[in-house]
Amino acid sequence: MERIDWDQLSEFEQNRAEDICRHFLTNGKKVSGEWKLGDFTGASGDSLGVQLEGKRAGLWHDRATGAGGRLRKLLAQNRGISDEAAVEDIERAFGLSFRKNGYRGQTNSTRDAFNWSSFVEATTDQDLINLGTWRELTPAFCVWIKDQLLIGRYNGMWAFPVMLEGQVVAAHVRRDKHQWFFVPKLGELGIKNQPLVIGGLGDSGRVFISESTWDTFSTASVTSAYETEGVCLICTRGANNAVLIPEIPDRAEVFVLVQRDEAGEKFLQAAAARLGRPVKAIRPPEGYKDVNEWILAGATANDFSKAIDESLLVLVVPQVAPNNIGLPGEIEISGNYSFNSSAPNLEKRNFPQLQGAAFHGIIGRIVRSIEPFTEAHPAALLIQLMVGIGNMLGRNPFFIAGNQEHRTNLFTSIVGRSSKARKGTSFGCVRWVLRKVGEDWEQKRIVSGMSSGEGLIWQVRDPIEKHVARKEKGRFTGEYDTIIDDHGIDDKRLLVAETEFAQTFAVMGRERNTLSPVIRQAWDSGNLRTMVKNFPAVATGAHISIIGHITEQELKRSMHECDFFNGFANRFLWCCACRSKLLPEGGDLSSAGLEQEIAGLLEVVRWSETIREMKRDEEAREYWATLYQKLAEETTGVVGEVIARAEAQIVRLSMIFALADRSQVIRRDHLEAAYALSSYCEDSARYLFGDRIGDSNSEKILEALRATENGLTRSEINNRVFQRNIQGKTLDDALDLLKHGGFAESITERTDGRNAERWVAKS
Repeated sequence: MERIDWDQLSEFEQNRAEDICRHFLTNGKKVSGEWKLGDFTGASGDSLGVQLEGKRAGLWHDRATGAGGRLRKLLAQNRGISDEAAVEDIERAFGLSFRKNGYRGQTNSTRDAFNWSSFVEATTDQDLINLGTWRELTPAFCVWIKDQLLIGRYNGMWAFPVMLEGQVVAAHVRRDKHQWFFVPKLGELGIKNQPLVIGGLGDSGRVFISESTWDTFSTASVTSAYETEGVCLICTRGANNAVLIPEIPDRAEVFVLVQRDEAGEKFLQAAAARLGRPVKAIRPPEGYKDVNEWILAGATANDFSKAIDESLLVLVVPQVAPNNIGLPGEIEISGNYSFNSSAPNLEKRNFPQLQGAAFHGIIGRIVRSIEPFTEAHPAALLIQLMVGIGNMLGRNPFFIAGNQEHRTNLFTSIVGRSSKARKGTSFGCVRWVLRKVGEDWEQKRIVSGMSSGEGLIWQVRDPIEKHVARKEKGRFTGEYDTIIDDHGIDDKRLLVAETEFAQTFAVMGRERNTLSPVIRQAWDSGNLRTMVKNFPAVATGAHISIIGHITEQELKRSMHECDFFNGFANRFLWCCACRSKLLPEGGDLSSAGLEQEIAGLLEVVRWSETIREMKRDEEAREYWATLYQKLAEETTGVVGEVIARAEAQIVRLSMIFALADRSQVIRRDHLEAAYALSSYCEDSARYLFGDRIGDSNSEKILEALRATENGLTRSEINNRVFQRNIQGKTLDDALDLLKHGGFAESITERTDGRNAERWVAKS
């Protein structure tokens, strides 16, 4: 192992003492130039102080024990590790190295010594969340660029790799909006600037060139270009660097993302001159400096495609004068261009319609009253209000169906056609109502940021006991006392509101993440635990509800095959939403006149504390028997999996409608309202997942079949779609799924030799 340069480390500890404390000792607080803690374990208090200023910065002293030393020693004791391991933790956290041969991630005179992985490892999940929020990048893309080693952190600043001959030799670091620098300096390495390339250039059919890192990332994120075959993105890291553009295959269409300033226009012309061939210029609409600014303002993939269709496409042709001196000129062309030809045609699908029966009782009156004052979709308002009220009602009321007790906790996901579907607006309206009903609950029991099953359990944990060895006269007696190490959470109600639900899917996809099974436990029983060895918390009787917001495109990218078939998807009520109207001046909910309804809901919440088992009356039982037969009709494929718990969802919805009427008995009108709302969610599931097969091979084949007029033979599917890299049995299974699901059919063609099997997509 390389020796540690203790002098360099000490200098860093002195200069960055506060940053180190804030990162590792999070329970402390800054008081008069010191970071105050209770003791070396990191507990809150003021006995132990770390100097943050002056010559003694980076030193600590515990007034109770007299212990002290350098900050790295405190971190080692705090984490139960060696001093050297504590140094490695500091290196990972800040993207540095304090080794005798120079800083990893800082100035180094040799290319081979540069360690880009330390930059990547210093990028935390929270960093990615912050990046996505700051630059309007999708959570899936943020996770992808880290997985692809395309982003890192350097002293708290964003960094990007500089590649040379397939090796990362330096980092391009953003200091602020206008200042970027290289680490180490490229001059010390004897190399020039290099472009950032995303995707394979050699087999690209479409190439996007930009001068800006953020333009490149925004385009890749909003259009899903990073996961589209045959698409490559190139960033030159500056408007004056068009000369860095590498050779591009002649067959590829080349698009330049043009910034709306003089430098951007020069970059466009220099790019055309560099390539010596026609390119197409994509400019953002008037009022936006660049593509990134446009996307930050809410532009979507459809907006991107539409803007190009509306004559934002410019053909740049280098025109050389007779004396071979001249600049490229511009010729505007017209024509249609669709960025993502595989995007679903929304007009060909029937957007679900909500039946009037769903607006039952006091809950329906509230939605009817606030609907004129918001652009949010009424179905999104209704289902989220049902989820919120169901959580407020708590775990006392229950209904027994078969051998399972059902409570009033529900999960829903609001799926918008785009970012302009007013999903957030809908929850804002609902939260306003819930705050009026129970301000303390609204402030303390609505949370967000699910990242692990352990984290979710912690929010509703039971008291944690700890066994402590008993001492008498300073000696252990061999007996133990049981003490309460953590008093747990008294209010087991919890509403998780994830306005970036794609991020939840991203963390669930990580290896060994326990979030998905714990979410399923939360819907089933509320008794939660994991088998993680060093996590002692469990929860019993938890009453967890979930609201997620996601766009169609994010849902398509984020939801994996296993989510359809492991029971995760069918525990959610899927709700399509779009903007219901245009209100240029907005709306004032205080004008909705809800005083009487809110007072009524407050009484409902108080009354429900006394309710235990609920039952149906005779008329409701007869209606349920008829309804149950209809619900029992089998639906195949992915949609069938997603709506498999329709009966249970209707039970829970009917309970909430009944309790809102202050009725312990579920009547027929409660079931009718529940069925109407459930039907909307079922239609939403068909709308969202009707073309999903649940098998990636089958979906890949279907996409290829739909792109051809006459279909493909089995041999062509093997060669073109899978490049002969699929087993015969696996291909058989994928084709059978297409056939039995009604997505495609096979036709036998007679040939001179062996008959051919041609597959054609059904319309």
